[in-house]
Amino acid sequence: ISGKGTYTWPDGSRYEGAFKNHQRHGKGSQIAADGTKWSGKWKANTKNGKGKIFNSNGTVVKEGKWELDEMVSEKE
Repeated sequence: ISGKGTYTWPDGSRYEGAFKNHQRHGKGSQIAADGTKWSGKWKANTKNGKGKIFNSNGTVVKEGKWELDEMVSEKE
């Protein structure tokens, strides 16, 4: 899979955004079954670059920079 699309897991969580070589890559959002969301840049299936975490009401609860799925700096 390459290009834009949506992938849904059996638990109801899903990814919406860019894919490259069957991996999340580029701009996209990971939405959990409970409605919480991480939205930002992906590289080779990991959070990498600027991103935001939203609660189920759509309010931003964290914003910052990620590398290899770990937040490395938080915007204040």
